[in-house]
Amino acid sequence: MIHTEATPTNIAGIQKWAKSRFLIVHTGDVLHVRSYEEFFRIDTTGVAQENAALGDHLRVILLQPGSYGFSSAPLRPAADSEKVRAVVRGPHEVEIER
Repeated sequence: MIHTEATPTNIAGIQKWAKSRFLIVHTGDVLHVRSYEEFFRIDTTGVAQENAALGDHLRVILLQPGSYGFSSAPLRPAADSEKVRAVVRGPHEVEIER
């Protein structure tokens, strides 16, 4: 086994390689959308509009209230749904860009 010391160059290369190969969000996935501000927090649901890896930016359509969770309504965006840009933070989890 060859042991190499981790350097910023190696880490950046590994992250770039992993990012290019491991999509964790796919078009049409239902996502947990969040945003944290100083005095309030937003937690809602949205649908991914493109594929993305960890740390990537993507477009998300926010779902209408009641279309996910306790409601029996089907998952679907409203006709006038808000579209936002977000950053992938984990599988099925994104944070709205500021």
